[in-house]
Amino acid sequence: MNINLFRSDERGSGEYGWLKIRYSFSFADYFDPKRERFGALRVCNEVELQGGAVIGPVSHQNLEIFLLPLSGTFGLAASDGCIRNVNANHPLLISAGSGIEYSISAASGTETCRFLELWIFPDRKNTEPAVLHVPEPDLRQSGNLQVLVSADGNDGSACIKQQARILRLKIRKGNTGTFQPIFPESNLFVFVISGKVETDGFTAAEGDALAVTECFVLRMNALNDCVLMLAEVPGC
Repeated sequence: MNINLFRSDERGSGEYGWLKIRYSFSFADYFDPKRERFGALRVCNEVELQGGAVIGPVSHQNLEIFLLPLSGTFGLAASDGCIRNVNANHPLLISAGSGIEYSISAASGTETCRFLELWIFPDRKNTEPAVLHVPEPDLRQSGNLQVLVSADGNDGSACIKQQARILRLKIRKGNTGTFQPIFPESNLFVFVISGKVETDGFTAAEGDALAVTECFVLRMNALNDCVLMLAEVPGC
């Protein structure tokens, strides 16, 4: 197993007054030749949007875009004419396919919203675009590991056009969380939403990430209560 630690303070950043972004990979004006992508994972941005502010409209093709709210509420208006409300219990998957346009607007008022934005390259192109709410976790996911996005859409997850999964894992202080990839030769990107974990000699705190390759089983010890986002993606 190989692990590369992405420290929070090593990420790129964009400051626009009403919008703040932290980049794990090269994006916009931030470029790091060593961190242009991680297999099929092209983008992992942490976005903070002021209340009442709007991103877009933007348009994309042939990307699977996952939005995981961390705090606050925002709305997404897409070119299909629908407006979705997005919060921590209702992440969103945008399957851009042959092309989709959308805008993101934070709820009005003083409250900011924060969310993770992931871009994953699909395994097929120019499909019918779609916007999918991740359903509420079902009874089979009543534990600490929630499958949010998967290739088959099972376990109450949204269906992504890639041999990939996105999960949310909660670990109580002093406990160990175990994750085992299901796809051969896949990579694992672990983003620490809150708390601090230790694995294989590496310690990752809030805003840090672990890029893991050649992983058969990953065991993470919680140094305090933790919430993690895990993206299992192809290595190519």
